[in-house]
Amino acid sequence: MENRVTVDPLPESIPITENRVTVDPLPESIPITENRATVNPIPESISIMENRVTVAIPLHNSKRWIENIVSNVRRMPPEVTEILISDQTCVDDTAMTLKQRLLDDPRVKVLYGPNGLGFVDHYQMLLEVAEGDLFMWMPHDDVFGSDWVPHLLESLKKYPSAWLAFGDIRLARANRYFDLIPMKSHPLPFRPGQFSLWKSIDFHNSGWSHFAFKGLFRRKEVLAANIRMEPDHSTIWVDHEWVFSVAMHGNLVFDNRVTLTKRMHDSNTYRTDSWKSQRRGSHLESALFILEKYAPENGQKSMLMIYAHLSWVALNVYKFLRYRIPGAIKRNILATKST
Repeated sequence: MENRVTVDPLPESIPITENRVTVDPLPESIPITENRATVNPIPESISIMENRVTVAIPLHNSKRWIENIVSNVRRMPPEVTEILISDQTCVDDTAMTLKQRLLDDPRVKVLYGPNGLGFVDHYQMLLEVAEGDLFMWMPHDDVFGSDWVPHLLESLKKYPSAWLAFGDIRLARANRYFDLIPMKSHPLPFRPGQFSLWKSIDFHNSGWSHFAFKGLFRRKEVLAANIRMEPDHSTIWVDHEWVFSVAMHGNLVFDNRVTLTKRMHDSNTYRTDSWKSQRRGSHLESALFILEKYAPENGQKSMLMIYAHLSWVALNVYKFLRYRIPGAIKRNILATKST
């Protein structure tokens, strides 16, 4: 490098080509290919694709949640490489407002078009257009901490056979100013770690599998297995069925170190009249449908079907003994006191 900055002319006895060759030579013991590899090496346990994480935020009538969305995006750590904000109904100007508010974040991409996509098709579209190998949906009204993605990413790296990692959920009520008021909620009644297929059946039958729907998962594996957001059995359980379908191909991982806040309000999807009018069925019926669709055609399929029935019966007996009987006793005591 000293030869490059000198102002002295090159001696006539030294050809220019020789000078070009002798500037900053590489040591003979280090080949050029090795020198390239030593620049910012990637650990062997972390693939290049695992560094690409997409967070998708589907919008619909989301104007009231603009501040919450901005706060969630601001909390997204560097591990998140792409943030998709999408409005496919365009009933308000939320998408354009967010585009202006988040101009300083190069990860943000705003998708906007009055295509009239419903909840299910919108979610599936975002999954397909994303670029990341790892993916998660982020509802506009929930509150996600900055540690959500890093911890779930760590869980997926810890369990290479797992396809989806998720955390716990706490409930909060939104008042008319949309402030968060904590509600009584209990930790998810499952031990942290990787779920077996049998445990995933219990998870689905218990009705808690929608917790995992907001987790981080291996996008390319899900697409390759043709696991889609499709209400081909029951729209009301489409998120539960999607999670259970993923569990049929790859394990689920529960990480109780992280918790998101689920905001409860009158416009929640599950509280709308159109959603209430959908055919519900039971979690057992839903589980059997997914098992019939994805379980391997061998002796295990029959065992899984039998276990799904036993799990359903056991859970309902537990609920009856744990809640119905004590509730009936309490009502009788109150009725006796009132008389």
